[in-house]
Amino acid sequence: MRNLLIAIMMFVTSNAFAQDTPKPITSTKIQLGLGGNFSVGNANVFGFTSNNSISYTSLRREWSLTPSFIYTQVQQDNEYKTKQRELYITGSVQQRRSRDKIFSSFEIENSLVKQIRLRSSIGLGWSFDILRTDKTKLIISEAAVYESYLSDIIINKNLQSIRASTRIRFTNTNRINTDIIALIQPAIWDDRQLKTQDNINMRIVATFAIPINKKIQFGLTSTLNGSTYSTYINSSIKPIDVVTSFSIIYKNL
Repeated sequence: MRNLLIAIMMFVTSNAFAQDTPKPITSTKIQLGLGGNFSVGNANVFGFTSNNSISYTSLRREWSLTPSFIYTQVQQDNEYKTKQRELYITGSVQQRRSRDKIFSSFEIENSLVKQIRLRSSIGLGWSFDILRTDKTKLIISEAAVYESYLSDIIINKNLQSIRASTRIRFTNTNRINTDIIALIQPAIWDDRQLKTQDNINMRIVATFAIPINKKIQFGLTSTLNGSTYSTYINSSIKPIDVVTSFSIIYKNL
């Protein structure tokens, strides 16, 4: 009987400790969004937008990769000419502690509109959760970023900068799913000693989507992309572009 009681106690104790041990939680999320427009008549226009992301999350570590592409052609003199060819890729690797994370991030941009051959950056920073529930998240990130800017037309206007980067992300899951990412990056140093207002980057991507089923959504995405240095180089370039498109969005989860 004594041996039987000892065996029962060991079984109960081992199960209790097993329940207290957290199981690793991992997930891989994929989101694909594609939209476009086509018109004929007085103005023949063809264009499409693509906003995609892939991310991996574990108990302590996260990584993400987010590429987007905008392409538009307009017919002029019986010939289609490219008016927009905008590529933007960003990614990050994050190490979670409790409510905050240490992360490293990068950006790559090529822009026909802003005449950027290649803008690339790498940064190191810290992010923390302001609000995190099952349906709503508000996250703020602060980072120091090194950036290299290669002009597409005026080579002697290439630029190197150190930027202070602030990123705010708000997501809400409801009847209308909301995802807003705002990024502002003023230069705190550059090799041309420019005024701050002549060397600021900003980007806001706002997506509002209506779920059709668990994996498919119909959404509207508006992207604001700003670069005051492009205007400093060439005054005919406006500092801010806004592109809005409807799209079909696929999520694997």
